[in-house]
Amino acid sequence: MSISWWENTNTTYNGEPVYEYVNCPVCRSMLGRRDKEDAVSFHCEDCKAVYTFYPGISKPLSKLDKDIAQTCPCPGCRYKRGEPDEE
Repeated sequence: MSISWWENTNTTYNGEPVYEYVNCPVCRSMLGRRDKEDAVSFHCEDCKAVYTFYPGISKPLSKLDKDIAQTCPCPGCRYKRGEPDEE
């Protein structure tokens, strides 16, 4: 049995999921939406961690906020640290 951290929502004409809503693997709070074939990182405010989901891998990689170096505030460095974009 494989563990999935997302819910398939919107499907194409052949039944394949187009995007997924991703839940935190620890506290199960909603993190966001991702395209099925994209690697994406989400920050969980409750767990104080960043989870990175890769296509074809069922378990996300995680990094606690305290382990992430707080250095340059530019968008490139913020992206590398997995911080969400400010919109």
